[in-house]
Amino acid sequence: MSYTTVGAIQVKNEEEVREVVADIKNDATETNFVVLGYEDGKSNCIQLVAKGTEGIAGVLPLMTPTFMGYAYIRVISGDAESRRPKFIFISFSGESVSLVKKGKMGTHVSSINTLFGYSHIQVQASLPSELDEADLMDKVKKASGADYDSGSNKGGYTSKVTEIKAEGSKAFSS
Repeated sequence: MSYTTVGAIQVKNEEEVREVVADIKNDATETNFVVLGYEDGKSNCIQLVAKGTEGIAGVLPLMTPTFMGYAYIRVISGDAESRRPKFIFISFSGESVSLVKKGKMGTHVSSINTLFGYSHIQVQASLPSELDEADLMDKVKKASGADYDSGSNKGGYTSKVTEIKAEGSKAFSS
């Protein structure tokens, strides 16, 4: 068991943590979340708590009143024309965590960002109810730039990809 300094924190088995994060960023793997938490009795030592393929649903059971930690989740967002992976960074300090510990945790966020890398949204929460999947996905959609489901398509959208491809092929084969 080894510890590596990353900014203001010590990371237990950093190589394993970085491998899980790489899996999350790799579309070819099913791994889509990781949860890191503080090692018992150590206010600046982070360790792998969980990883999995259940996305937000896999993270929620770990977000208890006494839990302090971070989650990184890959979700798929977009519309009929453009589906892409997006990343959510959650900083969670349960409602029973002392204010002193919450404050210290805030100083570690940038170090955790170094481990996780880019995220489309960052969420700070103290209750699992603040991590509602529909709300998170709405925030991801709003943060993702182009939204082809808005405006004139708001009432519904029918993809015309097949027709467009056929017309393009016809035009170039003449």
